[in-house]
Amino acid sequence: MSTLRLSFCALAALVLVSGCSEDKDAADMPDAPVFLGKWGTEGHGDGQFEEIRDVAVAPNGNVYVVDHGLYTRRIEYFDATGKYLGHWGPTDYSNYTLETPLGVAVAPNGNVYVVDQKDKVYYFKPDGEYLGEWSVDGPACPSAIAVAPDGNVYLCLTLNDQVGYYTPTGVLLGKWGSSGPGPGHFRGAWSIDVSPGGVVYVEDSGNHRIQYFTLTGEYLGAWSIDAGGVGVSPAGGVYVGNSPTDEIYHYTAAGSFIRKWGSSGSGDGQFRGVRGLAVAPNGYIYVADTGNFRIQYFH
Repeated sequence: MSTLRLSFCALAALVLVSGCSEDKDAADMPDAPVFLGKWGTEGHGDGQFEEIRDVAVAPNGNVYVVDHGLYTRRIEYFDATGKYLGHWGPTDYSNYTLETPLGVAVAPNGNVYVVDQKDKVYYFKPDGEYLGEWSVDGPACPSAIAVAPDGNVYLCLTLNDQVGYYTPTGVLLGKWGSSGPGPGHFRGAWSIDVSPGGVVYVEDSGNHRIQYFTLTGEYLGAWSIDAGGVGVSPAGGVYVGNSPTDEIYHYTAAGSFIRKWGSSGSGDGQFRGVRGLAVAPNGYIYVADTGNFRIQYFH
């Protein structure tokens, strides 16, 4: 049997196992994480949001949020419980312009990386001081960004159905992927995260699945879900927003279903459009609840 056919069989087995696991009786599931708090309202002021597109957590626990709104286009940052610390964006620039920021990630050294849909990556000190930028070969319309434990930067090159990875200052190291439904193919790579062990998880939205790879793009597996963001915990567990149901799904590193929680609404632990997730070093789970203009967090 060819390697390609083996890969397809492995994919089918993963999907089958995940599907069966998700049908388990709710009484057999582990308890949902405890709701700890929330912050944010609709608006343009400090600590308010117009259109949240992504969330990331720094090694020191600070939380960075992309507000992609027409009148904001900025990065806001907070402490671990939502105290507003500051922001930067197009009205504060001297050397750069955040035209359409879509994704944010924090490196192990605390530097903050922001991907702009206009084929740009910017990086900053933790307080927003500009450090540099690079252009992505395009048009690629990059939509999401993650930083690996070694400091290298991973991008979803959405228009090209690829993942690209770079040094911390923007030297291209490699790319993988092409358009299609098979292993290692994408139809809209829309969210990305890297585990502490060096596994790259990619939301393949058009194929309704999560795929995962080595740091250099070797295909490892996949499972089915209509995802709305992906985040990996320090222990290696994977959290995925389920867009149609406004739920959060929790999986093992290899995609075995563990539990889920949430529903549609505006109450605590409810969501209206999950657009990003991030897990802090202490295990706190931060969810970009875009339709409710807020961040919620759990443990």
